[in-house]
Amino acid sequence: MSPITMDISKGEMKLSYAKLKDEFGRSDYQFFLQNNARECTSASDQRIGAQRFCFNVPVKGAIYPQVSNLSLIQSNYRALTKPYTVSFYTQTQQKNTNRHGPNSAQKLVLLPFALAFDVVTFPLQLLDN
Repeated sequence: MSPITMDISKGEMKLSYAKLKDEFGRSDYQFFLQNNARECTSASDQRIGAQRFCFNVPVKGAIYPQVSNLSLIQSNYRALTKPYTVSFYTQTQQKNTNRHGPNSAQKLVLLPFALAFDVVTFPLQLLDN
């Protein structure tokens, strides 16, 4: 069996979060400070009394080569007959974090990618069993 080669890619995802000023709590400000957010309130935000914070989340991933048995996979499984709505739910917990591991914003941003990867590779996982 030949080794699998993959391409490692890195990037940055720019995020912003806006909310009415009077709805921000101390925990919101602490979260933004811990995740190196900066205030980036626009004139439009100011007109409605909102405040906006911007931060960058580093993203790193791998690009795998195309599978060699794609026709076998396609012959065993049918495409979905209609679009399905998918919802992502998050749960907030407050805890002390260290500065050496990935921060909570990185984990939250990567969750949809991890779930999408699981959905895409599910047929392959079935074939392995």
